[in-house]
Amino acid sequence: MSFMLDRKIYDRKKEKLLARLEKEELDALCLFSPTFIFNLTGFAFLPTERPIAYLLDRESEKMVIPRLEKEHLERREIELEKLYTYPDYPGEKHPMKFVKEMVEEKDYDKIAVDQDGYGSSYGYFGESLSELIDTEVEDIRLELEKFFSVKEDEEIELMKESAKWDNLGLKYLQEETEPGLSEIEASMRASMKASEAIIRAFGPEYEQTGSGFPITVGYRGQVGEGSSLPHAIASNEIIKEGDVLVNGAGVEIGGYSSELERTWIVGEPTQEQKEYFELAVRAQDIAFDAIEAGKELSEVDKEVYRLYEKEDIEDTWRHHTGHGLGTRIHEPPFLDVGEDWILKENMVLSVEPGIYIKDYAGFRHSDTVVVKKNGVEILTYYPRSLEESIIPVR
Repeated sequence: MSFMLDRKIYDRKKEKLLARLEKEELDALCLFSPTFIFNLTGFAFLPTERPIAYLLDRESEKMVIPRLEKEHLERREIELEKLYTYPDYPGEKHPMKFVKEMVEEKDYDKIAVDQDGYGSSYGYFGESLSELIDTEVEDIRLELEKFFSVKEDEEIELMKESAKWDNLGLKYLQEETEPGLSEIEASMRASMKASEAIIRAFGPEYEQTGSGFPITVGYRGQVGEGSSLPHAIASNEIIKEGDVLVNGAGVEIGGYSSELERTWIVGEPTQEQKEYFELAVRAQDIAFDAIEAGKELSEVDKEVYRLYEKEDIEDTWRHHTGHGLGTRIHEPPFLDVGEDWILKENMVLSVEPGIYIKDYAGFRHSDTVVVKKNGVEILTYYPRSLEESIIPVR
């Protein structure tokens, strides 16, 4: 299979986006976000202190990149009218001066941006674009997020492929998990096995847009009492009989990922564990049933929360019902009581309501779904019945 989208799909997205810009009387679009640049061009790079900027208008595409990315960009065969390269950051001439030159090559009245200049957590400092040019700058990040939240069919196909490998990753993790083993060792064994499988299956054509294992699967600290922390950090906890384990798998295919999480119990579950486990399943089912195109995302979160109120477990609520998926682990929109976006066909979301009891355990299943006209298509399909979620004690 192809691991990257065909160029015609990027062209289709650009055409749709340019049509929107023209309606708002915006002459061009300048992107600084690595995510948005990848979504629109297929050029994936490791963002550092070195700015990269992409300029799109009806007649041309241009980019500013550090010299170290030139050959990398050329491999992508992206057709550009002009490419500006600078030696390094900060350099004798700051990289944003190259962006200024690129934008001022044409006499624009008003340009759209995803942010007013480059931003980075790697120690970057520089002027904003609006400080450097006389052209009016309009930040349209919210509109861009909404635009990219509706996926092309070909993007969803990559996420479906990702979901298949999520399943394999959890299969290996369930086989590797046993009392007495540390969570990190079980996670590493499963990640290595699943990664070896994907490399063998796809061969030398396989390519990642990031770094690390092709498949990452594990517990990330959510072992025993740690499972009550939704965003715990791996601690190398030793797995014991009676522990509740919350796990997850993430696989990137062509830059797109799905999300799959399950709750397992080591040994025979207690009655209390059984009850919380089934409540987590019910909460997820309510969310599945509530999602459909045309409804506000907030309504889904509200319907799930009604179960918590009915069962008098509001104090176990820690986070919203789900979030968008695509080229980021979390992206808009959010299945949250405060989200006023409307669900649209081909949005892709995680559905992951959780139940967390302090100093005891947490219970969460997460699946990836595609919004349809009258419901959802569930892409992930690992078993979540209690019987199939028990780790045997040998």
